[in-house]
Formats: sequence, structure tokens, C-alpha cells
Amino acid sequence: MLEQIINSVTSAGKKLKRNISTLAFSTALALSSINSPNILAQDYVPREFDAPVLVDDSRIFSISLALDREQNKAGIAYITNKVENGNYVNELKFKGVMNESTPSKTLSTASNPWGSVCSLAFNPETHKPAIANLSRFYSFDGSVWNSQDFGSLELNSLAFHPKTNQPYIAANSYGADWNLYLINYDGSNWNTSLLSWGDANRESLKFNSRSEFCIAFTTLSWTDHPQNLYYLDLSIPNAFEVKLGDKYSYPLSNSLAIDKNDGPHISYLDTAGNGLIQYAQWDGNKWQTETVEDNIVGSWNNSGANSLLIDSQGRPIITYSSHNGDIRIATKIGSEWKKQTITHYNYTEHSPRIILPVCVSSVLTERDKIICAYGLSAGQDDPNVNGLYLIAEKRALERKSSTRN
Repeated sequence: MLEQIINSVTSAGKKLKRNISTLAFSTALALSSINSPNILAQDYVPREFDAPVLVDDSRIFSISLALDREQNKAGIAYITNKVENGNYVNELKFKGVMNESTPSKTLSTASNPWGSVCSLAFNPETHKPAIANLSRFYSFDGSVWNSQDFGSLELNSLAFHPKTNQPYIAANSYGADWNLYLINYDGSNWNTSLLSWGDANRESLKFNSRSEFCIAFTTLSWTDHPQNLYYLDLSIPNAFEVKLGDKYSYPLSNSLAIDKNDGPHISYLDTAGNGLIQYAQWDGNKWQTETVEDNIVGSWNNSGANSLLIDSQGRPIITYSSHNGDIRIATKIGSEWKKQTITHYNYTEHSPRIILPVCVSSVLTERDKIICAYGLSAGQDDPNVNGLYLIAEKRALERKSSTRN
């Protein structure tokens, strides 16, 4: 079945902008529950957070925070960067937080001045962590970390199949033609399938309620064509084009979420003006896009990292970084975005070469409480302001049965 799907997607030619309209479109796709009357009647109450906790004082390039709801625990995969003997060195690390007992571990060391991305998920069957980073998939078996190498592919987004509990990974052919690939394990063998040709980057993989994969991804930005944002969902092929960029406005830092009615939602940084946090929702016929907050990047040109979640009531929640040192959270109530600052870093007291915050990753607990990890990255000459921090909404890990909602 997957091979048939891939052939349908890739047979139209060698350009990224695919005509995939021949795929079946489900007219029964429900609109997002965001517009339901009970949501419109909600009164917004600002969230209360505990103080940020320092997890690692290294320079941070990438973070992936994951939650195992059944076991009520969390973990963080992250990439640090330092200079050794004049060379940039990245380290992939795992740390269990909030009830997770897996020992902390440095999984790999690589030379890369620009860093890379990592993606963490808990196996729903074994409740053990797994990580995708660069060309490797890492999985913890309860005693040791095992790894599988995929050669020239860059593994950017990991998710476990809802029915088989097997890992699926969205990847691209890094440094070559940047083709988009899907990697999956079938219980015996690893399979690699080509999804689309050319310039895929920043993949975000999720599954819908039918256990079908959905991928949001951007293209690389070259002189002769701008960066675009695409969404690959085999049940709604006409949702493929989310944002087509130009030299003044193109998408970065996308985050994908699927609601309970299989409606896709994407947040992303738009480079227009001083930077916009944008939110796009598929309404069954087209993408509806709105600005959540502007002036995100400012003169620092470093912020706009964002993480999108959908709560149990169907409300989109975006955590994101701002150029002034804020970590912000925006919740859509009806047609209005309610925003608040959950923590602030006063960067003006430090070196003007500081770049922060550079990455944000958030999860929602059983009671729709937010846990957010964010990374600060400074110049190598100012290590005291680097760090990976974790900030949690008060009573985040309390079970529903143990407290009043």
C-alpha cells in the first residue's frame, strides 16, 4: 500500500511542487473542533508556571521534549555545541525528567558548526525512549542504547505508529538532492520510501486517527526560488501548498499538530517584516492563515522557534521565543489569541553577541497542562548564559482522577 501511495505522489515529475490531485480526497473531513460553541464560551485564565529549572548549562542548538502520558513521565533529547581545539563539536544527549528513570546519556559526538535537529518519542508499548538525529535512530531497550545508521539521510522527525507501535521517521537526503523520505520499521526490517524529489527540509511527522502519516516540511531557499511550506496528507491532497514564499516573506521553524477530527494545524515563523508567528488551519477546502504575533525576530534575527499543540478541547496552543528574551504562549479562544509571557531572560545585561532563545519544545499533560523546554545559546566567549531549561505549569503531572479539573 505504501509503495502505491509513493508512486502516486512521485510520478508527476521531478519538481517539488507536485500535482497530487489524483489521490482520493475525503469529502467527509470534519472541520476542526476549534469552532465548536463550547470553546467559544470559554473564559481564558492565565496559566501559572513554576520557576524554570536548569537541565544543562551547555550551549544549546536543538531540543525535543516528549511525554509518555500513560507512565506520566517526560524526557528531553538535545544537542549541545562547544569548541574543542578550534573545532565546533556537537553532542547528542538524553535526559529523563519528571518521573523518567532512564539514565542520562551522551549518545554521539560530531563536528558540525551549524548544529542539527533531534526528535524524541516514547515507544507506546515498551515506554522506552527513542531518538532520531542526523543519520541515526537510537532506541533504549532498558539496559543499553542501540542504534541504526541510514547513511546519507538526515532523520528529522520521529513518531510511533498508533497501531503497530513501530517507529516512522521523516528524513531528507542531506547535502545531496534533499529528497523527502519516509523510513519505517515493520517489525523485522527497515524500509525507506521516496516521497518527493528536491529540497525537503525541517520535516514534522504526525499520525491522524486513521493511523495515516502526515508530514509538514519546508523547502530550502535558493537564489532562484524562495522557501515554501508544504503539507503531505494522502487523504487531503489539495492541502499540499500551505505557504508559497517570496524574497520578502517565507516560512521557517514549522510545527505540525493534528486534531481529533484529523484536521491539520501548522505554526511557523514567517520572515515578513520583523518576523511573524503564523498559524495555519485547514478548513476542509483551503488553508486559513492568521498572525499570532508580530515583531518576533527584530534586529537579533534569531528567534521565532515555535511548538504547536492541540488541547483536549480542540484549542491550538503555541509556545514560541521572541527576540527580547521572552518565552511566550498563545492560546486561541474562539477567534482571539490570548497571549502571555511564561518566562523572560534579560539578555541586555550580557554580551551583545548573545543569541537566545534558539529552540522551544512543548508537551501537554493529561490535564492539558503545559511543560516547555527551551534552549539559550550564547557566544563561545560567554558560556555563563548558555543553558537548557525546563518550565512546567503548576501541577502539570497531576492525574485527572486525583484532582478537580
